[in-house]
Amino acid sequence: MVQVQSAPVQNVTIEIVGIIKSGRMESELEVLINNQVNTFIMASPLLAEVLGVRLADDLEDRLLEKIPFLVQAEIQGNKITDLKAAEEM
Repeated sequence: MVQVQSAPVQNVTIEIVGIIKSGRMESELEVLINNQVNTFIMASPLLAEVLGVRLADDLEDRLLEKIPFLVQAEIQGNKITDLKAAEEM
């Protein structure tokens, strides 16, 4: 039996710089970490809550108004599993 290792969970400060696509269930985001742009997937309801927008048909437009946006994120692989507004720096 082959055992698959799961990616480690990391807590990092990220900057959401772009939206590839967003739907009611999940969104695909361009995220800046350590001066490199990466693509991550996360739950749209959590993203909308943290950025203070309604989870509605125009979610993508509302998110675009908010970015770039600095947040504290818990990431595992290419998924953002938790998100909190970053403290003022």
